[in-house]
Amino acid sequence: MISTGYNLEHITGFDHRIDIFWNKIKKHYNFIIERDRRYLNYRYCDPRSGKYVIFGLFEKHEMIGYIVLGEKGVGDKVGKILDLITLPSREDAIDYLIQTAFEFYSEKSIYKVNCWAIEGHPLRKSLLKHGFVSLKTDIPHIFFTRDAEQELMDVKNSSPEKLHFTIGDIDEL
Repeated sequence: MISTGYNLEHITGFDHRIDIFWNKIKKHYNFIIERDRRYLNYRYCDPRSGKYVIFGLFEKHEMIGYIVLGEKGVGDKVGKILDLITLPSREDAIDYLIQTAFEFYSEKSIYKVNCWAIEGHPLRKSLLKHGFVSLKTDIPHIFFTRDAEQELMDVKNSSPEKLHFTIGDIDEL
């Protein structure tokens, strides 16, 4: 890794720092699944959920992003970036976390990596810059909310950077 002002930390359980991070970013999005300490520990740190590797990215002790990695398959394994999120407008942090994923998977001799990113979202731009190939697929999205009609309109009328939906947001990881 290139020396930066970042501190990369392997996370085995989310603490109060993720709640501070969540409170900073949640208002930026028109559509995002809750990402507070309680939910993320349930989703990625409970052994019953599976085995994931999580890295938090910090700058001067402030969390500026995190990435959750997993893998699937036997033999010809495929790496998965299940979640990657940073403070808004921190493409530098996105790039750093993508590079972290590449290094992690390279050490495990995994050279196929899957990640979801919305067309026009800064994450997608960074993935393409790092050599990811865009595959056009239709992923069915079905969700429930008390005010589904209004929320669906909010999503449809949102710019891509105001939406966050990842592989980690579905039940089959």
